[in-house]
Amino acid sequence: MRFYTDYGIGIFSFLAYVSIGLGTYALCRRYTSSQISLMATLVIISLPEVVYQSTSTKNDIITAATAIFCFLTVHRLLEKLTLTDVILLTLGLAFGIFAKTSFLGFILPFSLFFGLLLLKKYKVGVLIKLIADNSLPFILLIIPIVILSQLWLFIHNHYFLGGWSGAETFTSIHKQSDGLKGAVANLVRYVFQSVHFLKLGDILFESISGLTLSNTLQNTYDSWLQPLLGDAGIGKDFTPAFNILWTPHEPGFLTN
Repeated sequence: MRFYTDYGIGIFSFLAYVSIGLGTYALCRRYTSSQISLMATLVIISLPEVVYQSTSTKNDIITAATAIFCFLTVHRLLEKLTLTDVILLTLGLAFGIFAKTSFLGFILPFSLFFGLLLLKKYKVGVLIKLIADNSLPFILLIIPIVILSQLWLFIHNHYFLGGWSGAETFTSIHKQSDGLKGAVANLVRYVFQSVHFLKLGDILFESISGLTLSNTLQNTYDSWLQPLLGDAGIGKDFTPAFNILWTPHEPGFLTN
């Protein structure tokens, strides 16, 4: 940071953006024509959130690129079982979960669905034989997995900051302690945040009806849902008010 090299960190997000585009085309091309594959790719890489995050330093787009990588690798495995692809898939899944813990939401259904497909095609004995015949590579695989796991970082945080993910004054900001009700409340808020058309949608809707979409959603939430949900799920250091603001930003919208 002394020499402003942090300015170049965004290149990793841009490379992830490129990977998402190329990976999307490669996946679609397995099932359809080049024209349809190109159209699908253009739709994905034109999504506002993907475009905004392609120049940011957030890890969301990194995990999206990792998910595409896992899809490509498992498709190769379904065509032909190879040690290389098994290792690549293992590293891909490990990298995703350690890059962002919410990647678990992808790993669980992905592993269940494609795990059943792999077992159906190759049987358990074939997979066990592959591991037994290549025990050394799988043992050595532990080393990069440990590095990717950032276990060293968690130990450092626990020893110097008092918590595995950082100091309590920092982690408390992002902690919700209202259980299932808080989770449901945050899910509802996220749905309201996600239904966005940016400022153009507001302008068009207002020219037709005299109302704005963002205010309509806000009034719906305030009138019907706020009395039921209250401040459940909102971190103690956040302002309790929930306001929908449609402004171009990394996640595609801003909320207070």
